[in-house]
Amino acid sequence: MSMVKKLLNALTVSALGLSLFFTSGVNAASNPLPVEDYTTIEEVQELEIELVNTLRALPADASIDTEIDNFLITHPVKPMPKTEYPGPDPMPGVDPKEYTNPNEPFDVPAYIDEEIEQGAFRAYTINNNTDLIFTDDYTFFVQNTVEGVEQTSPTPEGFVSVAAASKKKHASTSYTAKSWVGLKLWSGYTSGWFNYNGSKVTAEHDSSYIKRASVSIWQVDNYRKGKTDISTKLAEVYCRANVSWGYKIGDVGITIQDKYVKLYVRSNEKGEITRHRTIN
Repeated sequence: MSMVKKLLNALTVSALGLSLFFTSGVNAASNPLPVEDYTTIEEVQELEIELVNTLRALPADASIDTEIDNFLITHPVKPMPKTEYPGPDPMPGVDPKEYTNPNEPFDVPAYIDEEIEQGAFRAYTINNNTDLIFTDDYTFFVQNTVEGVEQTSPTPEGFVSVAAASKKKHASTSYTAKSWVGLKLWSGYTSGWFNYNGSKVTAEHDSSYIKRASVSIWQVDNYRKGKTDISTKLAEVYCRANVSWGYKIGDVGITIQDKYVKLYVRSNEKGEITRHRTIN
């Protein structure tokens, strides 16, 4: 084991005894809790259904984010301490050594879909726009996809249209990673217009961002945004960036993971917008 790795491991373990052990908000070294006082993953999973039912009962104009925050306050969770990563994992199950190459970015939507398909994550539809995706850690995702009203381009006066009418639609998607202790870990958003006619689709990028939040992601750089016409039948708008997260011991920052991530929303030639697969 290299000296750097030994040092990192030592700092990781020692960080559990510092006030910056943000997972539980307690000093794990000076004020440890009895094992039975921590919230297990199994107990957190029991809260999932209660949260889902609470959100599904909300009126249409209610703020999902506000209600989630209120629920987390009234249902406090004390995660079990971990030695390998002192805090909620922003992307559970992902190898820290992978996806550091900008030419091979980490596909966040595909990652979530694959984990759902394999049964590691559980997804629930809250309303027409919002899904909640619970992981096998103390992290969950709020995914929001909004489709605009389909618009048809008018045929110029005096002309007879012999081809399929050209249509367009605005669409956006966002991902927010939250911890059960109430911390927002990171968020990303991308939106744009899709032009389609039943046989072809093209995209126009509109707006995007990837943002750090709390102390988990403390650096975002090499940011890019744009559109890709993947084929005549599939197009996307996207944003991508290098994100690093970790924690601090005094004035020293320790990077736990470093990923080049990508978020996107896609449409096919019929104007059908890509959404997460949900199973509940």
